[in-house]
Amino acid sequence: MARDFMPPRRFTALLLGNIGLWCLGKIMSLLLGHVPGRPLPQGPHVGELVLGAAGLVLIGGLHGAIALRRLSPPARLCAVLAQVVLAYGMSVMLGAQWGPYTALPVASVLLVLTGRTSWLLAGGVSLGEALVKKLLGLNWEESAWVVLATTTTGLAFFAVARLAQLAQDLQRARAEAAGLEVARERLRIARGLGAALGGRLAEILVALRRSAADLDRDPLAHATRTARAALAEVRSVADDYRDRSLAAEIDAARTVLEAAGTRVTVRAAPLALPGGIDAALAAVLRRTVVAVLRRGAPEQCRIRVDGPARLRVSFSGADAAAPAGGLTGGSGGGLMSGAGGGQAGAFSDEGSGGSAGAWTDGLAEALRESAAEVGDLGGRLDVGSAVEARIPVGQESGRVRSPRPVDAAPWLAFAVLLLIEVDHLGSAALDLAYSSEYGTGSLTPTQILVAAVLLPSLALLQLRHVFPRPGGEPPKAWQVTVPLQIVLVLVGVIVVGQAVPPSYAALVGGVVLYQFRPPWSWVTAAFLVVVPVEIAWWSTPWDAQANALVFGTVFLGPVYALCALPAVVARLEEARQETTRLAVVKERLRIARDVHDLLGFQLSALVLKGELAGRLPAADPETGRARLAELAALAERALASLRSITREPAGLRLDEEAATACSMLAAAGIEARVDLAAPVPPGLDDVLAVVLREALTNVVRHARAGVCSIEASRDGDTYRLRVTNDGVRAGNGEAGDAGRRSGPARSSRDGERSGTGLANLRWRAEEAGGRLLVRSGTDEFSLSVELPAAVTVERTGAPTAA
Repeated sequence: MARDFMPPRRFTALLLGNIGLWCLGKIMSLLLGHVPGRPLPQGPHVGELVLGAAGLVLIGGLHGAIALRRLSPPARLCAVLAQVVLAYGMSVMLGAQWGPYTALPVASVLLVLTGRTSWLLAGGVSLGEALVKKLLGLNWEESAWVVLATTTTGLAFFAVARLAQLAQDLQRARAEAAGLEVARERLRIARGLGAALGGRLAEILVALRRSAADLDRDPLAHATRTARAALAEVRSVADDYRDRSLAAEIDAARTVLEAAGTRVTVRAAPLALPGGIDAALAAVLRRTVVAVLRRGAPEQCRIRVDGPARLRVSFSGADAAAPAGGLTGGSGGGLMSGAGGGQAGAFSDEGSGGSAGAWTDGLAEALRESAAEVGDLGGRLDVGSAVEARIPVGQESGRVRSPRPVDAAPWLAFAVLLLIEVDHLGSAALDLAYSSEYGTGSLTPTQILVAAVLLPSLALLQLRHVFPRPGGEPPKAWQVTVPLQIVLVLVGVIVVGQAVPPSYAALVGGVVLYQFRPPWSWVTAAFLVVVPVEIAWWSTPWDAQANALVFGTVFLGPVYALCALPAVVARLEEARQETTRLAVVKERLRIARDVHDLLGFQLSALVLKGELAGRLPAADPETGRARLAELAALAERALASLRSITREPAGLRLDEEAATACSMLAAAGIEARVDLAAPVPPGLDDVLAVVLREALTNVVRHARAGVCSIEASRDGDTYRLRVTNDGVRAGNGEAGDAGRRSGPARSSRDGERSGTGLANLRWRAEEAGGRLLVRSGTDEFSLSVELPAAVTVERTGAPTAA
């Protein structure tokens, strides 16, 4: 079955092609002096023919301009009015038997106007032409057919144009929806970062100011301890904000728990959760498992995920006696106790020798941040006999809801297809009733009986094939019913003849185009358009056959489009949601990198300088005040960095970072040698400054260096920043490990395994079109970044190669 849907621009081509076929069929009728199956007594005069053809071209052109949104709103109203006047004028000029001509004006009214007014006016346009023709001599039955035919054809053109517009609108809205979701995620993360780190940084500032006022070492020691705790929090936050889906966290939890000897049972329904909900539940699971393993490995863990967004984690068989430094805490800060409250612990069973209430309080404290995240999404986190998080998907504040037309598109298409079937049944009934007057010959009772049974059966099969189903799935046994429908069409044409409208087979051809795979779909559709016409009109002149062929082809495209467009719209909506999810993931990764690279550097400097300031002799108060002033300035910069991380990225400068680096190296007793003679090309300051920060953090934190060199150079179109130190005998840190593992002239892909910092730097360098190199010799470790000198800067602030 074919599911290779056309992009929106091809639906535009299909729309224009159908407008052209409609105009061509009407013009051919004027040229030939008859419509298929309805010979007319006299054709128009030459002047009327020219004016009629020109009017049809104008009506088609104006409708195309309206459907493609090429006109301003006032011009659209004028175009609709012009179409109606032209259609009515042609009916008056050519006579009651010609036309009808208001199908495209009806579609244009529905495209330009909105609400009930549009439907009332569209019906009025169709009814108006029927009244004009009735006044010109048409009987009531044929006047009713005019209303049915113009309404049905107009709705077909409206549906194709409107659904094509909807597909284009959804495509354009993808970036807007992604931007809104990113803004919501940024706001949510900003609250989390403010709660996790903002308070600690403010506490550091207060302690430093108190210490500077009276040179008291106790507040300074407190500030240093707080900075060290904040640094650990930075690493935890950076890890939390990486792309950790709930599915990935379930796999990770299973691996970690089974490695600790815990039996793990997972029951997870395959749910497609919005990004914010998925991340929040993943964080709940991760923090729960970490908190439990700190206390000791349980015997069994049960993880259950079901709809709409419910996560339940329970444990059994663990020792509830918390070790020193284990979980302690208060009530949980916003968490609600589950059933049983303090009478049931997180572990429910045998061998539990501690206080269940204390254990529940400990879990509540560990999940305090998750409680806030779940609450922001309209959910609830319970800690009792199990940890259970529930988030109602429909109330998720960050969810981007699907536009109503996405859900309405299949039913709109089905309603139009239903009207098309009613139109064709009505046309066939009219042809059967007036067959002798139309020159197609009187039908026998057998032929009328066959038509009465066969044509409604065809209509029912057609409606079965186009009925909306979940996921756009085809009906059961369509491989049998579609060929049966083809056979019935051929039987009807053979038995009944020209009383069957020539477009009847085209309706089936549209379904074939949608259900079958090319090239067989095209071959079969062509067969259905050509062969029935040749069977029914074989005894008529070639021009009559050609006219019938054009009229039959008009409905081929709309039926295919009406079948396919709802599925295309659904696919575009899925693509929009995926784009939104990826945009949120990208923003979370950016924040994770910035938290690690920017705040990590500043907090490392705070810890280092705080420890050094604490060792200054009391006899040197001026030096102590100067050091405390430096610490306060550094804490203020860290607080400013925290606020800027969840906004649009602020610009950094390599020379300013180099000056800060020299101060930090001097405080650590490391000699700094700086050579930044090569001017920094536009757009590279940000990435170079971040690379320098991380490199210096590694040197101070992990290496035992005596000398650190910072060199910038340019070689043609390549700009290089190189940081080297003689502390290659580092212990277990990132730099040391990376140096030992990478070896001479090895790229940072090897160093990526050494930790988050080098992996972040490699990502930033590659995003800017460059590369990160980590080299280690017997007495030297170096980290270099090579970037193209010409870059462009994206909206996110990340430089990319031009």
